[in-house]
Amino acid sequence: MNASYTLPQTALVTLGFLMYLLAAVLGMGHLVWRSVEAARFCRLLAGGGLLAHGSFLLVLALTLHSPVPVTTRFESLIFVVSILVLASLLFDALFHLRAVTGFVLPLVTVLSAGAAGVLSLDRQAGFAAEDLYLSAHIGLTLLSYAAFTLGFIFGVMYLTLERQLKAKRMGWLFDLLPPLEVVDRLSARVVESGFALLTVGIALGLVGTHRVQDASAGWRVDPKVLLSGITWILYLVTILLRRSAGFRGRKATYLTVLGFVFVLFTYFGANLLGAGFHQFG
Repeated sequence: MNASYTLPQTALVTLGFLMYLLAAVLGMGHLVWRSVEAARFCRLLAGGGLLAHGSFLLVLALTLHSPVPVTTRFESLIFVVSILVLASLLFDALFHLRAVTGFVLPLVTVLSAGAAGVLSLDRQAGFAAEDLYLSAHIGLTLLSYAAFTLGFIFGVMYLTLERQLKAKRMGWLFDLLPPLEVVDRLSARVVESGFALLTVGIALGLVGTHRVQDASAGWRVDPKVLLSGITWILYLVTILLRRSAGFRGRKATYLTVLGFVFVLFTYFGANLLGAGFHQFG
């Protein structure tokens, strides 16, 4: 890991990744073989990984004196991963949607591995950590990314269920997933939540840029700002179509998946279009 992290911090991140990896394997085992024991150990390992990464973020928060302990893309990925795992465990505990964890954890494992891949980037602050507006902007934007990721996962669940129903072959997932209408409704709710978070996050970012020296001049042509605007419009159209035109089911799911593609490109690919004010996600 980056030399700027202490040995205990490195150990926490590594431990979290390994626990997520094992939890993902057990989660898939639960989905394929419907093993109750696999599901139970999957939840325990996922909770352990969340505790490890949560501790890493807590140490960073205390070090940075900021409620949003994120200064690099690596740290932002750890933050998003932690929110995804927490959300999946809450869906499991509150609504007994145990299959959600099995779908979330493989993606979480990939994102955690991806975090290691961006670790070579310099650990430099792209925002004033003490600035409340920009701290809130980053935190809310990352929370919106986590919500859109959940919307994508529910979309995958919806398409999987619909395919089984149309083929009249009730496969191994049919008994583990909720009805199509419930999955569609969950996808709509998390997307709406993500849209609200992104809206407030963008607004606070606009306010915060004017509080940072030399930032206000360049934000209008920042690739990440432009792509965030496109993503915002796409999700707005998705929500309006759902509410006004009865745009549900597969069509709405396709738009949700498209929105997630834009989220990924905004997060990972925007900097390829040119340097901007943003240093990461």
